[in-house]
Amino acid sequence: MANPLDSLPPKVVEALRRGDKIGAIKLLREVARVGLAEAKTAIDAANRTPAVHKPDHKPAPAASRPHSPPHPSPAVSPLYSPGLSPGEVPRTKSGAWKFVGLAFVALVAWQAVSAYQAYLIRAKVHEVLQSSAALKAEVDRQLAKKGTVDIRTMPALSQYTASMHVTPQGEIVMRLKPDVADGATISWKRVKLVGGEMVWDCGGDLPAKYWPASCRGLD
Repeated sequence: MANPLDSLPPKVVEALRRGDKIGAIKLLREVARVGLAEAKTAIDAANRTPAVHKPDHKPAPAASRPHSPPHPSPAVSPLYSPGLSPGEVPRTKSGAWKFVGLAFVALVAWQAVSAYQAYLIRAKVHEVLQSSAALKAEVDRQLAKKGTVDIRTMPALSQYTASMHVTPQGEIVMRLKPDVADGATISWKRVKLVGGEMVWDCGGDLPAKYWPASCRGLD
């Protein structure tokens, strides 16, 4: 079973090691965008790992006392247990419940890490879209002047952009680097609203969970 600490952001782990459990929950909610219950469950699981609590000193040895010989336990027949038929093996539920609890904690931790990774990709996509602001203004100017676009000099690319080009119709197409959403394509395209106003709209093959709020209609 993986250590729950390995799946948490460094700042959250630091807060746990300082003993600031509430602060760790708040940090995890802010960074991974998860609910209070999910963050609390993940922090409780991580807080139980030995790596969080490191004792500063060794416990004092127990006072020595004379040893007395152990008392023999009464013999119990392995073939009989109260309430069981002859030959039936006793069953225990504690092991099953421990497994279910560990599986639940692992699931919550995985969900928190997945949400955090999606947040990081959304931030990178947002930076790529913002880097094309000057290019959008130039496209607007050329379309208003001559109805077509001919961009000969591209602006500086974002650190997360592998390539960028503009179609004669004014669509700005940007391909992300392979380590960002597997190199998906995002684009800016002008669309006309019902009242005739022209606005820029997001497009491309980027999975929906990675689009910033402005492209998902959430702001």
